[in-house]
Amino acid sequence: MANNLGKEEKHEQYNPEKWAGKTDMGKRLLIWKFFMVGNEIPEWSLIKAVPEQVREDKKTLTYLWQSKSGKGDELIKIDVVESVSWHRIHEILLQELTGNYEAFLLPDAASRKIEVGDFAYIGFGEVIQSVIFVRANMLVRVHSVGKKNISVIDIANQIDNIFVTKPRLSEKGVIPEIEVLSSDKGVIKANEKVALNVKARDPIDRPLWYKFIVDHGEIFIKDEKVYFLSEATGQPEISLFAVNENGFVSGATLNIKVE
Repeated sequence: MANNLGKEEKHEQYNPEKWAGKTDMGKRLLIWKFFMVGNEIPEWSLIKAVPEQVREDKKTLTYLWQSKSGKGDELIKIDVVESVSWHRIHEILLQELTGNYEAFLLPDAASRKIEVGDFAYIGFGEVIQSVIFVRANMLVRVHSVGKKNISVIDIANQIDNIFVTKPRLSEKGVIPEIEVLSSDKGVIKANEKVALNVKARDPIDRPLWYKFIVDHGEIFIKDEKVYFLSEATGQPEISLFAVNENGFVSGATLNIKVE
């Protein structure tokens, strides 16, 4: 049942302080310069892409998809919000939940035994027609907007899988080339951030998006530059994947010693 609550009450009920504890994979992952082109969701066709909206430290992309198996009455709208870190995306989510969803307190997806993202909130009703989830520095809203009401949970999971799955490197095709993956310092202290130098290109100069995965530590963006930080000592490995619009993938790794 929907609860009519004010902004401060919703802040208390959502309890954003607990979100960090639910963010494990999301702390070790960064998605950068993401985009969709239409081949990401099998059995669905991308029919409209809204030009990106950039405001300060977040970029919003909006896509309208239509089911290939329906009669035009099954449509989903996907909003993808990319920010600079998992910390910042949590702040953006709180703004969404306390400001953009009228007076309603959305149910935690876990209350319906639904697992997507680092954590998620869902719409009301037996058929889950809307979900908002975060994974790493990404926030995704998926809504059923066609004449036929459909569940969007499977779609949300497919998008989440794009973020978290370690891609298989392409062996043939028009494959991106990672020209540089290095750090400003090879040895850093615990809790010291270090800038990463990243340069990649598509053979025919098309856009690329990037996925960083670390075995421990965090990756984030500051002043349009990528940084790494680890609270623990060791020699973590940073994996970088560059993806082009055909889905061809190249990869590279970098080790940084943390003392």
